[in-house]
Amino acid sequence: MPVTLPIGESKVKKQESSKLWLPVTAIAVVALTLLLLNLSESTLFPLSLKARDWTGFGGSTTEQATTSTELAPDGKIIKTVVTSKKEDGKTLWDWLSVLGVPLTLASLGFWFQSRQQTQADKKADLEKGIADQKADLEKKIADTASKEEVIQAYLDRLSDLLIDKNLIAIAAKIQIIEGKSAPKKEVSLTDPLREEKEQLDAAVDVIRARTLAVLRRLKDDPERKNSVIKFLLEVEVIQKLDLSLSGADLSSANLSGAQLIGANLSGADLSGANLSGAELKDAYLTKADLRDADLFGANLRDANLSGTNLGKADLRDADLRDADLSYANLSGANLSGVKLWGADLSSALLVGANLSRSSFLGTDLSGAVLVGADLSSALLNSVILNGAILLGADLRDADTKELTQQLL
Repeated sequence: MPVTLPIGESKVKKQESSKLWLPVTAIAVVALTLLLLNLSESTLFPLSLKARDWTGFGGSTTEQATTSTELAPDGKIIKTVVTSKKEDGKTLWDWLSVLGVPLTLASLGFWFQSRQQTQADKKADLEKGIADQKADLEKKIADTASKEEVIQAYLDRLSDLLIDKNLIAIAAKIQIIEGKSAPKKEVSLTDPLREEKEQLDAAVDVIRARTLAVLRRLKDDPERKNSVIKFLLEVEVIQKLDLSLSGADLSSANLSGAQLIGANLSGADLSGANLSGAELKDAYLTKADLRDADLFGANLRDANLSGTNLGKADLRDADLRDADLSYANLSGANLSGVKLWGADLSSALLVGANLSRSSFLGTDLSGAVLVGADLSSALLNSVILNGAILLGADLRDADTKELTQQLL
C-alpha cells in the first residue's frame, strides 16, 4: 500500500527542502556579482571603476618610502638611495577569500545535515507505512477470526437446538395435526403436544434472533452470509420450521436457485442479491429492498411484493402470475418476457421499465405510472388501466385488441 503524506505535512516537507538551497544560492549569487563587478572596464560594465572603488578590488595603494644613505670612511655621504614600497589595502575580495572557506564548509555541512534529515524523514515515513500495512493486515486477520468464531458458535448452537430438541420432527408432527401437511382436520392439540408447540415456538424465536444477529454481523461479507443461508436451507429450517427472515440483511447474497417457497422475507434487505432461478412462490416480500437484484427466471407466482422496491432489478423471464405488486417501485426494472397474468400492479411505479414481450392477461394496472415504459411487442389482454399514466410509453407491435376502454 503506497504511503501518502497528509496535504499539510507534504507542504511543510516541500518548504523545508526549498530552504536547504537558500544559503548556497545566496553565496553563489554574491560571488558571481562580485566577479562581474571586478571585470576590467568595458562598455558592458560602465560602472566597474566605481564598483571597484566601493569594493576595493584593485583599490587604493599605500606607498611607503625608505631612504638609505651610503657613507664614505671619512663620514661623507657618498650616495643616498630612496626606495618606495607599495602596499595594497585590504579589499572585500580579500575578506571573502578569508571567509569563503568556512562559509562554504558551513553551507555544505548544513546541506549534508538537511539531506540526512530528509533521508531520516523518508525512512520514518516508510516505516510508518509498513507499520500501518501490518496493522491493517492484523486487523483483517482478527476480524476474519472473529467472524469465523461467530459463525461457528451460531452453527453449534443451532445444531444443538435441532438435535437435542428434535425440532424438525416436532414441527412435522404438529403440522400434520393442524392440517398443514395433510388434509385439514378439526383436531385440537393435546396437552403434551401443546407443550411441545410452545417449546417449538420458543426455539424458533431463538433461532430467528440469532440468525438476524449473525447476518447483521456479516453485513459486508456476502460469502459468509451465503454459508449461513445455505446451512439453513440444507437443514430445511426455513421451510419446515417456518423460520421468518423478516428484516434480515441479505444484501449481495448469492441465493441463486434457492428454495424459498412461502418464505417470510418482508422488509428484508436483498439489494444486489442474486436470486436468479430462485423458487419464491407464495413468498412474502412486502416492503423488501430488491434494488438491483438479479431475479432472472425466478418463480414469484402468488408472491406478495406489495410496496417492494424493485428499482433496476432484473426480472427477465420471471413468473409473476397472480403476484401482488401493488404500490411496488419497478422504475428502470427489466421485465422483458415476464408473465403478469392476473398480477396486481395497481399504483405501481413503472417509469422507464422494460416490459417488452411481456404478457398481460387480466392484469390490474389501474393508477400505475408507465411514463416512458417500453411495452413493445407486449401482449395486453383484458388489462385494467383506470387512471394509468402512459405518457411516452412505447406500444409498437403490442397486441392491444382487447384493451379496456381506459386505454383509448
